[in-house]
Formats: sequence, structure tokens, C-alpha cells
Amino acid sequence: MPDTERAAPPLSRRTMVAGALGLAAVLACLEAAQVFIGLGRLGYDLTWRYAVLSTFPSWIILTALLAPTALLVSRFPLERRTLAVALPIHVAAAALFTILHLAGTAFFANRLEPLGYGQQFGRLAAQYFTLDVLTYIAIVGVLQLVRVYRLEVQRERLAAALAASLSQMRFHALRNQLDPHFIFNALNAINAMALRGDREGLVQTVGSLASLLRESLRETAPQLVPLDVELKYVADYLALQIIRFPDRLRVETAVSSEAGRALVPALTLHAIVEEAVSQRMRQSHPCRLVLLGTRSENALHLDVMLDGTACDDDAALDEPIHALDTRLRQLYGPEYGLTRDHTEERTAIRLRIPARTAV
Repeated sequence: MPDTERAAPPLSRRTMVAGALGLAAVLACLEAAQVFIGLGRLGYDLTWRYAVLSTFPSWIILTALLAPTALLVSRFPLERRTLAVALPIHVAAAALFTILHLAGTAFFANRLEPLGYGQQFGRLAAQYFTLDVLTYIAIVGVLQLVRVYRLEVQRERLAAALAASLSQMRFHALRNQLDPHFIFNALNAINAMALRGDREGLVQTVGSLASLLRESLRETAPQLVPLDVELKYVADYLALQIIRFPDRLRVETAVSSEAGRALVPALTLHAIVEEAVSQRMRQSHPCRLVLLGTRSENALHLDVMLDGTACDDDAALDEPIHALDTRLRQLYGPEYGLTRDHTEERTAIRLRIPARTAV
């Protein structure tokens, strides 16, 4: 995303608190000035100190009530999926907010003008109860707008990070597919099939190579694709590798239909498989590659398992796995990402991301 289109950073908590305090101070001064000038014109003899003491406590109490109100909005946002629970809670909170504000203001008003606490509270309630309820509604509305703004900024940052991640992986895939050794080996296999008259194998190999290069060279591509689409791209790559190493590489795939519909960052699975296969094929040992995909209620689980006698050498996968894991955690949060489990007979690369399905 260009710098000119980059979203503004979200407001920090300290900035929001300072802004609330500053706004409350300005409004308190304006109300004090209104009381001082308005009552003065009506013939009341009062000082600026009296005008300040009669107005500032109300704004101080309102400012103090902002923190619990903000906490309540974050815990029970007024959204469609939570409205049935959140609305009654906010109705009760509006009444409590109003009572606390009026009670605190009455306490200070009675200290300034001792007419009796009950009388002061009744007078303020008669004058300001509806206004205080509307004030609570306005505060909740502003907090909701701030929350929506912060979520939108997070979405934009996620989209930008995902786009950068996809571009980097697409460049990496393109570089590998256009590697002279890869192209030479694929063309050499095509030539051998043509010489022995293996028409079916020739058609499949040319199709796999064309599909692989076409996907790598696409100028525009979605950032998220269904796992089934990603598996097709991986299958094309593996088909060419199996032609090169027919006696050393065996592939098995078991992905549930629910997992196949889930969205994954494009080329993520391909990057894992490519690193694993290229690392294993540098050795002379046979390898069985198993791809497993399952979906739970909230997460998509992908396992890339390598069986064979060369598992001790798979430590070279740690660096690319760590880089991809860091990228996924930045996109989805610390509870997601990649792990590598290693035993003497198997290396398992496990991916966990949120389960999302395209509409």
C-alpha cells in the first residue's frame, strides 16, 4: 500500500484520556462563563470563584465516569451479534450513570450552598435527569465510533501486511519456478516423455508446468484463497517433483471438505511444501510427504508430515518456518502460526490459522 494511502495510527489510550480531560475542562470553563455572565446580567451578585465551584464538580464526575463507561462499551459493544445482551445492560448502566452523576453533583452543590442533600439531589434530578441519560447515550456513541475506527485501522493494517506477505511469497515462488535447474529438469522430463511416446504423461506434465508458471506470473491475485485452490497449486508443483524423483518421493493427501473450503493466505502451503521437498530431495533417501487438513470450530489445522530416514537433517527447515510463522502471527495473532515437531522417524510442520470461509 502506498504511503499516501496508509491508514493513520490508532489513537492510544493515553491520547484518548488526555483528550477527554481537555474537552471536559473546556466545556466546564464555558459553562462557568455562561453562569457568571448570565446570572450577572440578571442582577445576581456572584464571583467567578462561585461560578467555577458550581460547575466544575459536575464535569469532574462526568470525566471520572468515562473510564467505567468505556470499559462497559468494550465488554458489551452495541453490535448486531451482541445487541440482545448489550442493550439491557446499557439501559441499566445509563440509569446508574445518571444517579451517580446527580448524587456526586448534589454533594458538592450542598457544600457550596447548604440547603440539604435531599433537596439538592431532587432539584438536580428534576432539571438534569433526562439530560444525563442523553449524555450517557452520546458518550457511548462516541466510544462506539472510536471502537469502529480502531477496528477499521486494524483491518487496513492486516490487509496491508497480508498483501506484503503475498507479494513476498509470490516473488519467492516465481524465483524458484524460473530457476534454470527447475525449468531444465521439467523440460528434460517433457522431452523424455515425448521420445518414449508417453502422451498422457506429457499432457499432464506440460499442464502442471503451465499452470504453475501461470499462477506465479499473475499480476493480480487474491490474498486469501480456498485451501482447495492452494492444494491444486501445490499438486502441480509436486507432480513435477514426482516426475523428477519417481522412486524417492511419494505424496498422500487427506483434507476434509470443510477444511478445503477454508481460506488460507495464498502460497502459504506451497511455501511450506516447497521448502520441505527441496530440502529432502537434496538427499538420496526416499521420502513420504503427507498433507493433512482438518477444521475445528474456530481454527484450520494443516499438517505437512515428512516420513523417512533423513529426519535428522530437517533442522534446516527451522529458518524458513520461523520466518513464515512470524508472518502468520503478525496477521492473525500470537495463538496462530507454525510449529515443527520432530522425531527420529518423522518431521511434522503444523499450521494453525483462523477458520474462515469465502461467501
